[in-house]
Amino acid sequence: MTEQQPWQWDEPTWRGHVERVRAGRPLRPESWPGGAKVAVALSFDSDHETPALRDGEVLPGKLSQGE
Repeated sequence: MTEQQPWQWDEPTWRGHVERVRAGRPLRPESWPGGAKVAVALSFDSDHETPALRDGEVLPGKLSQGE
């Protein structure tokens, strides 16, 4: 059996590598200010882990660049 190329990885595989280096803390407070039911944040990251994963780079240093 041949080893899969990084771009052929299933979601649990690539997500497992990425989740090891995520920065920050989860934002799940018991209650939101003002009784809000939901909060929305939009973030655009043009320097994300896709190029590193494409090249099979799964080391934390490579994946955390741009965090």
